[in-house]
Amino acid sequence: GVTLLHGTMFFDLNEQDTALAIEAMQREPFYQEAERLPAGKRDAVLRREAFRFMREHPGQTLRQWWAKSVSFWRFFPRTDKTYAERTGSQPAAGASRRLLVAISLLFEPWLILAGLAGLALLVRRDPSLFPLPLFVLGTMGIHVLSVSQMRYRLPVMPWLILGTCWLLARRLEEKS
Repeated sequence: GVTLLHGTMFFDLNEQDTALAIEAMQREPFYQEAERLPAGKRDAVLRREAFRFMREHPGQTLRQWWAKSVSFWRFFPRTDKTYAERTGSQPAAGASRRLLVAISLLFEPWLILAGLAGLALLVRRDPSLFPLPLFVLGTMGIHVLSVSQMRYRLPVMPWLILGTCWLLARRLEEKS
């Protein structure tokens, strides 16, 4: 429920800073009421409010889904959002943001594009592998509905690496 709210009603604030979205959400009367409920019922109330928002704002919801799709497939970390360093969370991983962007741009575009192309060719060669691209699309779909960041793409990266390897092996085979 909470992530669905962050990805809908509070999406714009969440894009600026997650703390702003949390503060705004906590000021909402429905949220304050939901906080007094057991976890399962609380989640149901928050989900209901998120789906209500989507129904009442279909155009905005589609724009959010597009933005989250772009965010899911982005080639480098966002440079426009502040990420707080905490004891259990070091978003920069001890590196400058410029270095993280440079490293990402060195690998991400090729792994993503070649991986998607390789998976498509692999499935065309062996249709029984169709669950692989379905997994990729399903993972993206889940994050388009809730909240999406580059890191949420991590579960699909092994399959994109497999697709990239397949594509490279095929090219090398054609040349020899």
